[in-house]
Amino acid sequence: MHDQHNQRRLTMNTFMMETEEQGATSMSSMPTYQDPDDSTYAPPPVQEDMDRSTSSQYTERYDCFNFALVCDRFGVPDRVASALGTALLQDLKIRDKHGKPLIMDKSKVRREKEKCRQEVLRKRLDDTNLLAFSFDGRKDDTLTIDKIGEKYHTRMVKEPHLAILREPNSELIGYVRLEHETAEYKTTKLNGFFNDKNISLDTLIGICTDGEPTNTGPHGGIIRRFELLLKRPLHWFVCLLHFNELPFQHLFETLDKSTSTGPRSATGKLSRQIETCETLPVVDGFQKIELQNMPPAPEKKEFSTDSKYLCDMAHAISSGVVPVDLANIKPGKIVHSRWLTKAARLLRLYVRT
Repeated sequence: MHDQHNQRRLTMNTFMMETEEQGATSMSSMPTYQDPDDSTYAPPPVQEDMDRSTSSQYTERYDCFNFALVCDRFGVPDRVASALGTALLQDLKIRDKHGKPLIMDKSKVRREKEKCRQEVLRKRLDDTNLLAFSFDGRKDDTLTIDKIGEKYHTRMVKEPHLAILREPNSELIGYVRLEHETAEYKTTKLNGFFNDKNISLDTLIGICTDGEPTNTGPHGGIIRRFELLLKRPLHWFVCLLHFNELPFQHLFETLDKSTSTGPRSATGKLSRQIETCETLPVVDGFQKIELQNMPPAPEKKEFSTDSKYLCDMAHAISSGVVPVDLANIKPGKIVHSRWLTKAARLLRLYVRT
């Protein structure tokens, strides 16, 4: 009995000694912090090269707009959509920048659906609100069907239309067919077009058009009628391409003393000569007219065909040489509504006379 007591006591003393040694070792491995006021104080080293991003527990952000849009369109529940999206990401082996697989949970699907709905509502609001619009009239060939007796016959007729565009991106939103050319009738048709399309004019700030008196008349023009209709002033965006032609038009009519006899003919001497100017050969050694500060010849894609032809003819007259390919090009037809072609034909007449 006495021996067993001594053995038990010896075992306990050994266990306590080992425990004290382990405690001393662990305590010695822990950093000791001294008083910061002490000159011998040194803070423990910091591991600056630790990559904190690898220890992040958050999934990398990504957008799944189209996936959520389709799920919302066909009424797929969020839980089912998240399972389908996660399975697809696993099949495609899409991972984040840390190499971890992407997971789509139901909260992610719910948030993306909400974004889709807000985007659709915003786009619908943008389509119904109009910041500015432009319009221009033209006569187009329209296919019509006439009933004669018991049979239907198709035929092409010329019908005037107003093409309407949303600005500032010049997006075509429709057109209206005209039966009269008066400003009052066009204003009524335009206002009815916007009402039929459910397009609000509350945010309208301006109208873009050419300088035709029917559009820009100070008292009865279309823009002025819209101002009276909306009871507020609007910006008048008048086409500068047409405006730049007015000085040449007035100068030509004054010097040539001509009057218009139709949409493509006039009574003046020069007006009759420029109608057939492309049939005359180029004169060798014509007197060149040096033009100062001439811009370089434009690329074809930057200008229309008539504008590029006018610029090329101006360069030819300034240099005194007309290239063969330019001499073989025929200028555009005379249209009194566009004096650009008449100016180009006047230069063509100069080098062939």
